[in-house]
Amino acid sequence: SAAYSEETAISFPAKKRKKETAISSSSSHNPRVADAGVWDRVSGPACSDAEFQRAFHMSRATLHSLCHELVIAIAKDTTLCAAIPVHQHVGGDAAPAAMNGRRVWVRERSTEWWDRLSGLACPDAEFRQAFRMSRATFDAICDELGAAIAKEDTALRAAIPAQQRFAVCVWRLATGEPLREVSRRFGLGISTCYNIVLQVCAALTGVLMPKAIRLPLDSPEVTASRFEALSWIPGIVGAVCTDHIPIGPPKENVAEYYNRCLTERMNKASYSVALQAVVDADGTFTDVCIGLPGSLSDTAVFEQSALHARCEAGLFGDNQYWLVGGPRYPLKDWMLVPYAYQNLTWAPSTSVSRLRTELRGARYRGSRHGGASCSAAPSPSCQTFTT
Repeated sequence: SAAYSEETAISFPAKKRKKETAISSSSSHNPRVADAGVWDRVSGPACSDAEFQRAFHMSRATLHSLCHELVIAIAKDTTLCAAIPVHQHVGGDAAPAAMNGRRVWVRERSTEWWDRLSGLACPDAEFRQAFRMSRATFDAICDELGAAIAKEDTALRAAIPAQQRFAVCVWRLATGEPLREVSRRFGLGISTCYNIVLQVCAALTGVLMPKAIRLPLDSPEVTASRFEALSWIPGIVGAVCTDHIPIGPPKENVAEYYNRCLTERMNKASYSVALQAVVDADGTFTDVCIGLPGSLSDTAVFEQSALHARCEAGLFGDNQYWLVGGPRYPLKDWMLVPYAYQNLTWAPSTSVSRLRTELRGARYRGSRHGGASCSAAPSPSCQTFTT
């Protein structure tokens, strides 16, 4: 057939020259032949009704009637996201004026919950319960991150305000609610909330983290005096502790994130990432290292962190200031650790790092899970400190 010959000629260019003459005589009656002018020929008045019937499997009158009904239906339907231009229907009639333009369809979502909390009539206690911070702190952070998270309005829609973008991220991190619930409360799409959380977290890391979490301290003497009032040990400017954050099974390098201790405790395969933090006497973070595999020990995490390299390079100068760590940390010129001997004649002393970091850890876990009080007391083992 002509169709098979044409397809063969396209697949094998060498045969196209031999059959080009035979195909040209029969291709005008074949609707499957890719001809740029086939529509102009078939839609013209010179085209016979038989050829039109073979091309579209319906008569010219039937096609005219269907196109007319379709134009009326689209013009009346206001829920369509964009009008379909149908100016190429048989007869050449112009499309309705309502269909020449395009418009964007946006799903209407309720923002009542966010409007109530962001309004001035919302009590401060309710605002703090929702976002785990006061309104003043919330506004101050928004001002710092405004340039990094703000978006510009486009011709299609208005941008989400920077304050609402920051609120989406904070509420997601503070409550741990699924993205579907975040979407419902803020009146945004699920994928939009997901992207906002990533963007705001990146802004927090890049803009605020270098300003708020830093070593060395501006006034190490004040920090050392506060630690000395707690532990009677002079020169302490920070306490180091390592914790593990449970995660789901990673897609790559699963064995590196396998946490044996957590697995034994949970009675199922568990995975984690290591979080190493340094806090001052007030429990404020001064250095954070997170993301290393959970299978590493505290010593391995510490030695692979940037803090270890900075301290080895002389972060504290002539060693008049020190960090303190638990018994799993190595003893260094700038790091004090408890005695590891088992035959001590006095009660084993508890490191000041455990005192401060456990207090801070209790507050941190409480803020993550939403149920613990921020004034959680340390364990009995941390309530006694002996030098």
